[in-house]
Amino acid sequence: MLLSVLQANAVVLDIDANLKTVDAAAQRAAAAGPPCC
Repeated sequence: MLLSVLQANAVVLDIDANLKTVDAAAQRAAAAGPPCC
């Protein structure tokens, strides 16, 4: 029971970390401007 709760928390934290990484990458891309046009 406790193990499954810890695993669920780990998944949530991982998703949160991924979202922050994607958000940071999107901000860098926006700051760099459009790649083609």
